[in-house]
Parts: sequence; structure tokens; C-alpha cells
Amino acid sequence: MGLSFTKSFGEDDLHQSHKLLDRLDKITADSVHHFAKNFLSAETVPDFQDIQIETCNRCNNDCPFCPANRNNDTRKPRFMDEELFYSIIDQLYAMDYHGTISLFSNNEPLLDGRILKFVEYARKRLPNAVHYLYTNGILLNAEKFSALVKNLDVLIIDNYDDNFQLIPSVEKTLSTAPAPYDISSAKVVTGLAAYARLSDSECDVRVDLRKKNQRLSLLANNSPNRRDEQNKFRPTSPCIYPFKQMIVRPDGTTAKCCNDPLTDMVTGDLNTHTVREVWRGRAYQDFRKEIFFNGRKNLKGCEFCDTFGLAMYIPSLQTAAAEFKRLADEMTRRKNLGAIYIFDTTQQSKQLFIKFKVLGVNFDGLVNVRDEPCDENYPCADLQSVVAERAFMLIPTPHYADDIFDFLQAAGYQYRRDWLIYTYDIN
Repeated sequence: MGLSFTKSFGEDDLHQSHKLLDRLDKITADSVHHFAKNFLSAETVPDFQDIQIETCNRCNNDCPFCPANRNNDTRKPRFMDEELFYSIIDQLYAMDYHGTISLFSNNEPLLDGRILKFVEYARKRLPNAVHYLYTNGILLNAEKFSALVKNLDVLIIDNYDDNFQLIPSVEKTLSTAPAPYDISSAKVVTGLAAYARLSDSECDVRVDLRKKNQRLSLLANNSPNRRDEQNKFRPTSPCIYPFKQMIVRPDGTTAKCCNDPLTDMVTGDLNTHTVREVWRGRAYQDFRKEIFFNGRKNLKGCEFCDTFGLAMYIPSLQTAAAEFKRLADEMTRRKNLGAIYIFDTTQQSKQLFIKFKVLGVNFDGLVNVRDEPCDENYPCADLQSVVAERAFMLIPTPHYADDIFDFLQAAGYQYRRDWLIYTYDIN
């Protein structure tokens, strides 16, 4: 709530060893099959839970990891027709849409001069949805900031600077922002903060301090500054995105996922079909079946993609709460697992601890791998003790690493039976 600062990717490149990628690949296969088999067998295709609407397809930054940066973008410049935009929002209203929505995808939304009125309209028509937006902050000012926080649940400012300093426009905007968004009242958040509606009256504003010259994921084999690593890792798992997420481009076409900035695959056209017709249409269903039954090997971009979408395996906090209650009951019946812990003592882990407690899931504590002092609000135990107790562990996605997997494997821990990777999304 209010203003917070994060370093979501830290100071190092996002480097994942092939050993770790292979493990995540196997975990993803298990997770997606668990989720998607019900999706494909449903009598009616379930609605998406996240929609990103790109109202313009340009960015004003030159981040070397992004294929849509202003120097590399090969797309024809396009702004969405207003009639089409309003039609999409009105269709979502008729669907009683209550998932997450962003008027952003692979672009800078503030380049569209209509974005403030679009955000306002979306909020009015979709009061039960969770509204979020990303911006690089270059065009941000006090007036735009004020208008955005009135109509958003979450505003993420990706502040790109190799020295982790606020860029001038962001610093100027926040220096004059009223409480609780003024710099003096900001919190520092470690780990990836979760996207969630924290209050009915306040927007959660996050300034993500990020290095511009950084090597991140391959972005479906499209990342310009990782050309030397392309075509080297070939995952075998399916992907969760086609079952959860709809990406709309300014011309009304839909792309296969958020990691497809240049739209290698068109899954539908909202100029000629409704939102639900596209989502339930043959192109989307054929794509889902291909990636579910055959993995990524036959799909351009997907075949070398190192994005796993594990954070989207369980679609919402409510669904996750039901899943963990089931796990707790199962552990009680087996009698050899009697406790549930959340891994690590970061701010995100503490958020999960409190959120699930509100939803009726009482975790026994946090796994303390940082030798931090524990308190009554967040009881904790060291990793060795938790494993010796045969307790179940929930691991938020920013914290997995080879050494953790090695330790769990040596201890005989099995994925889903003894531990689970999870990061809650915006719902």
C-alpha cells in the first residue's frame, strides 16, 4: 500500500544454469498438466484470468534486453481505434470480468495520449477487475501520476538506471506526490512484490529499480542482448500462458503470449470476432492442444523459450488457499507431515503468510535461511529443522536456486508431495 521500492532482479544478470532450467522444465510439466488438463476437458472453455491490451505498439526506451526497444522495433507503428477499445472493455463488462487487466503489454503506455481516459473508462466499466499498469516513467509527471493512481490498483514504475538511481522524471514526480506516495514514506521491499488489490481506496505504487544494461530471460528467443545464448536450451514442458492470458495488439489481433512482442503467431482478430469467440476459437484451442500434448518443440519462439510461467500455475489466492487446505488435510491423514512453511523471510514471503492466514490457511512459519531474528508475527525455523520435521514447503519463485534443489533432492523431498513453487498473481 502506498509507495514502495524494489530491486526485483538485483544487481546481477538473470543467469540460470542448464541444470536449473532442466529442473524448472520438469516442474513446469507437472504443474501445467495439473492445471491444463481440467481446462481442456471442460465442457465450456474457461475464461482467461489476465488480459493485456496494448493501445499503442511503441516504446521510448532503448533497453538492450528488449526486442521492442526504440532502436530494434520492427513493428509498423499503430494506435488502437477508440471504437475497438471501447468495444473490448464493454464485452468484458458483459462477461462480468473480474480477473486482471492492463492497458499495456510490450510498449510504453504513456506514449498514447488517450491512456488516462482509457484507464478511467476501464475502471468504471470493470469495478471488480484488478487494474494494473507498467510504465518506464520517462513521460511521467504529477498530473499523469495523480490520474493513474485514482483508477489503478497497482502502478509499477520500471525505473531503468544502471546505478539504481531514480531517473529525473520519476524523482520529480514522487518528490511532489502527496502521502502515501511521497518518497519520505516509501517502503523498501525485497524480492518480487506480488500484485494484489490491497485497498479499495489506494493504489499500490511500486518503483522497481532496474539496471538497463542487463541480461534477462530470452523472451521467446527474441532478446537482443542474448543472441549468443539462443537456440541452446530446448524445454520439453508445455506453458501455462495460453490457458490464462490474452494479449491484444493495437490492430485488434491477439498474440500467443506476453513474450511474443513481434506477434509470431496470431491467435485471433477482435475486429471480426468477439473476445470470447477468439478465446474459445479454433486457433487458440489448436495452440493449446499442441503445446499441451507435444510441448514447445513445434512452435516458433516457444521451442527455445526459457519462461516457465510457474507463478501462474495456481490462478488466484482463493484457489491457492483451497489447494493448500487440501494439502494440509492430506498431510494430516498421512501423519508423517504435520506442518507447512513458507520458504525464506523476505517481504513477499511475509505477505504470503498474512494473506493466506486471512483466507484460513495457517502456515506454521517461515524458513529462515538468512539467520534473521524471528518474532511472534512471523515464527520461523531453519531449513535443516524443517526438512527433519518432514514439513511441507511453499517456495515463492524468486527464491529457487540450484543449491536449494540439491538440498531438497538429497533429503528425499519430491515436488508437489513435499514442496511447491508458487508466486501469487494479481488476483
